[in-house]
Amino acid sequence: MFGLDTIEDVAAQLSAIGHNVRIRLLYRLMEGPEYVSQLARGVGAPVTNVCQHLQVMKKAGLLDCKRRGHKVLYRLRPEIISPGTNGALATLALGPYRMQLLAETAS
Repeated sequence: MFGLDTIEDVAAQLSAIGHNVRIRLLYRLMEGPEYVSQLARGVGAPVTNVCQHLQVMKKAGLLDCKRRGHKVLYRLRPEIISPGTNGALATLALGPYRMQLLAETAS
């Protein structure tokens, strides 16, 4: 059995990616670190909204950031992301759980 802290951490991480913009940010950041302005253009959302979403993800322990002058570079924390297997793009480690991230499919 996992401890309550672990369960609450995993729930916070799942909640942090439980929004359509944050899922798009997650997929963008799988490709590598990006500045906020690049992320905003890439997901088609205003910079201010993207900043708020990134803060939620950072607070949940999914992201690292590094300030470079007036810009902030975000990246997925290396300990939570690994190359995918069995056709997945990547595997996201959420406490004792693993989530495979698949390529987007056309609807």
